[in-house]
Amino acid sequence: MIFRRSLVLALGALVVACAEPPAEEAMPAEEAAPSPDEVALQELGEYWETHYNMHHADMVASVYGEEAWSLPADGAYQQGRAAIEASLAESMTASPTAEITGVATRIFGDNAMSLGSYSVEVTPEGAEPMTFSGSYMNIMSKVEGEWKIIGSLTNYDAERPEGWAWADPMEEMPEEGGENAAMASAYADAWNAGDVSAILGMYAEDAMVSYANGPIVEGHDALQADLEARMMPGASINIVNVGSMDFGDGFMADGGWYQIEGPDGAGVVQSGWYLNLLGTNEDGSRTIHWTITNGRPMGGM
Repeated sequence: MIFRRSLVLALGALVVACAEPPAEEAMPAEEAAPSPDEVALQELGEYWETHYNMHHADMVASVYGEEAWSLPADGAYQQGRAAIEASLAESMTASPTAEITGVATRIFGDNAMSLGSYSVEVTPEGAEPMTFSGSYMNIMSKVEGEWKIIGSLTNYDAERPEGWAWADPMEEMPEEGGENAAMASAYADAWNAGDVSAILGMYAEDAMVSYANGPIVEGHDALQADLEARMMPGASINIVNVGSMDFGDGFMADGGWYQIEGPDGAGVVQSGWYLNLLGTNEDGSRTIHWTITNGRPMGGM
């Protein structure tokens, strides 16, 4: 570690013998060394990026749990490592290269969540290269002592590039089954009423949020501006809480799906998935610390 001291230069005068010596600057606190779990999770991300860029679908898929699920930005739904590998192999025919930037990771014993951003450049056969980017949130768990991704949701941070297709929509939406249905309903009620302050009250002051087609924003001021820009007069949102995963220590992952109906009978204009990191307060209520959603345009658009 390099220590920096404050140097005082005296020009043309003698230092008085009884003068008090100048105080040194406070030394910066030494950063704690990363834990073995932090190192392992960092290495998992590096392994994913390295082998994705080498187009090794099987090796990328190996970091997922056998029953892992993935909700990609294109609106697909994948259940199980085999389905994730097949999707990776198909996407790699466009010679993608990815850059992953981690933003935050929280570890809860043998579980963890991570939030970050990505950028991918692809060159579809017979087409010019195109770039798209977005955010991701992963849930990881130790499986026989080794960290694996067991759930993942990604989105786009802008309109998708022209020619980059959406996946076929699910034929049947999942049923409500989560323990935070009341919170999802309250969020929908506030959104439909245009009550931004009520939504902000559900979030921690330093919350990080990445709604579909937007970057990660942090804190109430940025979230308020994002919400105000998204709310469409006369539109309504329906949210279904699907399930949660308890991490202990008052934290849990929680997710579901939503759809937005446009104004004036426009029908469903957007649908997608959401994933939250929730914390439990002393009174038993819950606060949202992280949110990510993805969304695809529907027939009413």
